[in-house]
Amino acid sequence: MDAETVDLDTTHDLLRDLHPGRRFAGATFSSYQAHPDFPSQAAAAQRIQAFVRNLGRPGKPSFWRQPPPATGLYLDGGFGVGKTHLLASAYMMATKHTTAGYVHFQELTSLIGQLGMNPAVQGFSDQRLLCIDEFELDDPGNMHLIGTFLERLMARGVSVITTSNTPPDGLGHERFNAARFSETLNSIAARFEAISIDGPDYRRREHPRQTLLTEQELHAWLQQHDGARLLHLSSDELDDLLRRVHPAHLGQLLRGVGAVAVTGLRTFTHPNKLLREQGAIRFVHFVDKVYDMGVPVAFTGVPITDLFEETYRAAAFGRKYSRCLSRVAELMSEAS
Repeated sequence: MDAETVDLDTTHDLLRDLHPGRRFAGATFSSYQAHPDFPSQAAAAQRIQAFVRNLGRPGKPSFWRQPPPATGLYLDGGFGVGKTHLLASAYMMATKHTTAGYVHFQELTSLIGQLGMNPAVQGFSDQRLLCIDEFELDDPGNMHLIGTFLERLMARGVSVITTSNTPPDGLGHERFNAARFSETLNSIAARFEAISIDGPDYRRREHPRQTLLTEQELHAWLQQHDGARLLHLSSDELDDLLRRVHPAHLGQLLRGVGAVAVTGLRTFTHPNKLLREQGAIRFVHFVDKVYDMGVPVAFTGVPITDLFEETYRAAAFGRKYSRCLSRVAELMSEAS
């Protein structure tokens, strides 16, 4: 199977598919295991639940009255502290009494770009709560796009909860000259109540594996998934596929796929710095999507810690790469 065999939905179809992937489809606040040594985790869960309970159905705007501007929560913390679990729990709780949507930040920016600002705001305004996972501002274009979108959407009474590996006052830092856009960045940050969540990466406690599968393990894994709709690619074939499929369409590409096997992963490196970073980020988006969708995955190749050069984890997107390695380790523990 490859991308050529997939009929990608229109962006309007995507607006009807705003929910957590399979891994977090059953997430609840009661199943969130707060670390007893880090009280910020339990406090965050309590604050989010109170926020969702206070959501009401928005009154329809009229000539005489507009709904009051909505508020937002910004869940800031390192990878592996359960932010996505809490976000999905908020979505599941909200849908019991009102309307809610759930979308990854990359998918959201793509949808806004393809639909246009006004149709996107109109399309999302049917929600009472919008949950945005992995909020990140990596360039001025995204900053202006999402800033305008949030301003218009929240003015219609749509509340927002988002997760991020970057604190609100660090948005745009080291990505571009953030000082030039401080007014816009401050305007975005001012829309949210920041909630910091501390703690270690739970995946390192529960999934300590730091190697990809061996050839023997891959063979056994393939036998276990015999008969499944398999996407089986080499590292180069995966990179070529990700060049052709926008991150917003990865979910459609993987819909119905029973398992994914990628062989021969190498350390991400390229003499051209821009191309090197683009390839690495594409892989990060891919791992995020298969992880969220709960698709069984097998990788072979270099040790997990060698997938990215050390310079990656010290760069602007360092937390993204570290989160990716953590998720790959969990996926490989599940596969072995």
